[in-house]
Amino acid sequence: RISARRFAQLSEYGLEVTSVPSDGLSKAQKKHWDCVNQGRTIIDQRALSRELSGVRLPVYYLDFESVSSIKPTLEGVAPWATLVTQYSLHVAAGAGHTPMQRRGDSVGQLEENWGGEDMLGPLTHLDYLANARVDCRGEMLRKLLDDLHLEGEHDMGSVIVYSSYEQTQLKTLAKLFPEEGERIEKVIARLVDLEKVVKECIAHPLFRGRSSLKVTLPVLVPSYEGRYDDLEINNGAAASFAFQAMAQGDLGPEEEAATRQSLLDYCRLDTLAMVELHKALILLLNTDDDSDGNPDFSKGAVPSPPGGAVKPPPAALHLGGGAVHSGGTMQSPPAPEGGGTAHQDAPPSG
Repeated sequence: RISARRFAQLSEYGLEVTSVPSDGLSKAQKKHWDCVNQGRTIIDQRALSRELSGVRLPVYYLDFESVSSIKPTLEGVAPWATLVTQYSLHVAAGAGHTPMQRRGDSVGQLEENWGGEDMLGPLTHLDYLANARVDCRGEMLRKLLDDLHLEGEHDMGSVIVYSSYEQTQLKTLAKLFPEEGERIEKVIARLVDLEKVVKECIAHPLFRGRSSLKVTLPVLVPSYEGRYDDLEINNGAAASFAFQAMAQGDLGPEEEAATRQSLLDYCRLDTLAMVELHKALILLLNTDDDSDGNPDFSKGAVPSPPGGAVKPPPAALHLGGGAVHSGGTMQSPPAPEGGGTAHQDAPPSG
């Protein structure tokens, strides 16, 4: 981002990045200027390794959706206050594991399919969508905290998000529900922001200086280009409007049921996209630039280097402990008023 004054100065050189001098650009602007003018992807391997080194299995991929209205339908909610209305949570335990197993494996002890489609193992999906006409924030928060397996020594898995939004909303919920403050702080301590990782470690001409998931995902994971296009609800604003329509009673029973499913589908795709992006970032640690210094993203997230399968990158992922449930199986909680589901997902295909 640049000020209006600086924009006016740079505009004298034209509106193409290649025509703008690099003098006076910020560090982030200079990195984008370099990748565009050099026509290549710039990857800071050392920084990428450092940023990913703290990620621990099982990994939880979390996304919130929310509404904000000048005239809230719920009593006691201030105008324009943000209400988290749903979440999606994908859980990856690592190849050959389940989310409920405790592990002390080193990265080198991962299965041979590390680097393939199953590198993170089978995915479990959990979600929640509030009843639009009831204040479900407390119920939603408690279910989320339970889904994140906050069980003392076992709450070791990283919680991956994309942007600081989830942390901001968790802090707001901690103020509303101080009795859950300690558990919320444990979650915040486990957060890993993939947007921050991308911004600090990767510059690609097609990012155009931006870092939102909808921009970076189709570049780093080309198989996801257009994946949102077929959804009835395919962006955050549409999700907010749809929930507000339900809250105001604007939809009939069948339309509301369809809208709820569309909201769940959209939020689920966001966390599934984070899984794929995380895999792409891990593989970048093992990918040498080609002769032009530009990794080839056209055939998938990142191609394997010559000579066979991708080897586990040093310190790319630590294996911690997962939550242990009675009998070693997932115990399904009672159906919440808002509505939550849990099911096993196959590893996302390319």
